[in-house]
Amino acid sequence: MKNPVASSPDSIKAGQQLFQKNCRFCHGADAKGNGPMAPEGTHPSNLTDAKWDRGDSDGEIFAVIRDGAGPKFDMKGFKSKMSETDIWNVVNYLKSLQGK
Repeated sequence: MKNPVASSPDSIKAGQQLFQKNCRFCHGADAKGNGPMAPEGTHPSNLTDAKWDRGDSDGEIFAVIRDGAGPKFDMKGFKSKMSETDIWNVVNYLKSLQGK
C-alpha cells in the first residue's frame, strides 16, 4: 500500500497531535512503549526503534494502526476512530521518529 499523504511538516505535526490523543496512553508520550495505561501483561512497541517487528513500510504501519496488532489484538484497530488521512499522518509522524 502506497502512502497517499506526503510526509511534510504539516502532516507530521498533525500525526503527532493524533498520536498524543490516541496512542500515547499505551505507547507513551515519547513513543518508547512505556505508556501508563497499557493493558496488564502487554508490551507496547517502542516506536522509536530503527527496526519494527510488524514491518516498517508505510503500508504495514498503516494496516496495524487501522486493523490492530495481532495475533491477540491487544492493540485494537483505529479505523472507527480515525480517518484514513489521519492514520497516514500518524504513519508519517512515526516514520519521523524511527531510529531516534
